[in-house]
Amino acid sequence: MYNVEVMKDFVGNANIINYLKKAVNSGELSHAYLFCGPENVGKTKAATYFAKLLLCEGANPTVCGSCPSCKLFESGNHPDFFYLDKETVLVDEIRELVSSLDLKPYRGKGKIALISHAERLTNQALNSFLKTLEEPSNHTTIILTTENRKNLLPTIVSRARAINFGLVPDKQIFEHLNGELGIKKEETLRITALASGRIGFAVSLSENSDKTGEIVGLTEEFNRIYRSQDIYEKISYADKLSKSKDNLPDNLQNIELGARNELLSLPVTEANKSHINNLIKMLDKIAKSREMIASNANARLVLEGLLMGNIS
Repeated sequence: MYNVEVMKDFVGNANIINYLKKAVNSGELSHAYLFCGPENVGKTKAATYFAKLLLCEGANPTVCGSCPSCKLFESGNHPDFFYLDKETVLVDEIRELVSSLDLKPYRGKGKIALISHAERLTNQALNSFLKTLEEPSNHTTIILTTENRKNLLPTIVSRARAINFGLVPDKQIFEHLNGELGIKKEETLRITALASGRIGFAVSLSENSDKTGEIVGLTEEFNRIYRSQDIYEKISYADKLSKSKDNLPDNLQNIELGARNELLSLPVTEANKSHINNLIKMLDKIAKSREMIASNANARLVLEGLLMGNIS
């Protein structure tokens, strides 16, 4: 089920929302869009808003909320909106989606397909989707989201209009958490620092008070073992992290966020110069390790290499 409250609590990247509104009003639309940017900055929420905007049957291009199309969308049952967001999208699912898009729109306005985390499509699925991107029907709009366009086939990227999302300024995140959601100032400051520009992650932390402490603890443990000279401890910790397969991507992201928070909190002084450089190098190695694991490299070996300093 997609989030039908698409504009509720939307924070940051206002220029993109304005651009999408103008595109619909002017009729200068592409058949395919690629929403690119870091995780949890609002890509899927904006894409869902765009879909609703395109399907709205109001007198002027807008999200009126009262027309039959908007009501169907808000109920999560619009027959011309197709949403895929799975850990792995297989070729049969894409073929089924393509068949649905080839049919005439039920409401007469058009058909919209939103594929979140398009990098999760298998190569077979991506190749199966190419023809639809190359020769789309007149009534179809396709929206893909991804954290990194490099993870997609160049032929996919070249056939879609790229919309680039950025991190949300800390000030906007703080004002939303403290002002709109009523989170206490001290907690808001901690969450804003940890979120590092990811508004979705910040809201998630605000809804789970224990999570902030978990991230701090996880980061502290990782930092200690990363700097340790005990090879056995490093190997044991790599094995421990790799065994939590379901949580590994989140754990690595949280370690990265915690390290970035530490880096940003350090005053740039001569005394801190060495520590700052080490943190930058560590962040680079963590990012490369995440990419390798996302590409199905052996997680335990990658983590051992990270902790031993063999990732470069």
